Amino acid sequence: MFDMIMIGDWGEEIDDETATYFLNGYYNDSAKTIAYVCVGGKMSSQVRKYKLQKLIPDVKHNVFTIEEFVKELMYKPTKNTFGKIINKVSTILQTAPIEDNLIDDVKIIVDYAEPYEYILQGELGKTMNSKDGFTKAAEYFIQNATQSTCVTSPYPHYTYNNSLMFGQRLSDEIMKTSFKFMVGRAEPSHFTVHLLGDNGANFKLTKSIYESMTSKSIYDIQPSQKNITIAKDYCSEVNFKHPFAITKMKDFSESVPIYENNLARMLECYENIFGITDLMYSKDIDFESPQYQDSQLCYTFNKFKSEMQKHPDVKLTPAYDLKAAYIAVEKNGYDDISVDEIMITCHNKVKRIIDILVVFYLITFFVLSVIYF
Repeated sequence: MFDMIMIGDWGEEIDDETATYFLNGYYNDSAKTIAYVCVGGKMSSQVRKYKLQKLIPDVKHNVFTIEEFVKELMYKPTKNTFGKIINKVSTILQTAPIEDNLIDDVKIIVDYAEPYEYILQGELGKTMNSKDGFTKAAEYFIQNATQSTCVTSPYPHYTYNNSLMFGQRLSDEIMKTSFKFMVGRAEPSHFTVHLLGDNGANFKLTKSIYESMTSKSIYDIQPSQKNITIAKDYCSEVNFKHPFAITKMKDFSESVPIYENNLARMLECYENIFGITDLMYSKDIDFESPQYQDSQLCYTFNKFKSEMQKHPDVKLTPAYDLKAAYIAVEKNGYDDISVDEIMITCHNKVKRIIDILVVFYLITFFVLSVIYF
């Protein structure tokens, strides 16, 4: 019996993990339980399960692959002998794309969970969690929910400072994810090229870090002809006639030249700050490689981390799933909430510490009042 079902893609980016850390802390002192259900994708659901259990051991008993979870639900009754619903799942939180061919599994989850509220990270049909080939699950969850919410921008951002609120292990992962997100490009795709736009997360992260480190505008960078050529070649492989790309360019008033110019500036930035002379792809940035410790990547990442420690409040990657998890439990989240506010306001461990300090202050004030007055 679970009070919440979170369906995520742990091991992809760090925000599923920070959302899990938050939820685990939020319900730490209650009898409520959460099922963490791993989908497949770039890596298998089993690998995601292993990565989550390794990073956050406290949740190891409630982690499933979607295959395991559905198999278990098939043998669980949803009503007692009097026809009363016994599962009482209050919320389904989806922070990962679910392939359309898993719609039968989704129906089993819905049958088990009803009645439930549904939270989707991202706007339906316009973001990675519900784009082409991944829409049926989200649509079915919405159709059968008592209430549904799509969590959209603005999103809070990680910083070096607030990353420490998740413990050293996750803090290191946040730094690695931010580095990879900044310098590592996805393969040319109509689904991701908007990340290079003025409103794109990749460009905004690079801009934030560059301008904090140099006190100069990224728009004043004059890219070399080499970086201009690399940027144009990259964009030439993108299908800008795809509806998803067209929608993104229309929504943000952006264009192919903007993507080309921004990528050229980004490449020049990485070359000037970190000595990276070629376009790097995310798939090639492997922190788990046996050769990592003696590699140029290790040196470059450590330089990045050192700079972030000098600028601890620079905005890093967006905390998409953390905001969705916050809204899933608080129900009345507001747009401009920060990572710090989420963790301080809602993390039971932090709240207990604050409560203890308040009580200590009041007792101290009372004792001093008695002594002096």
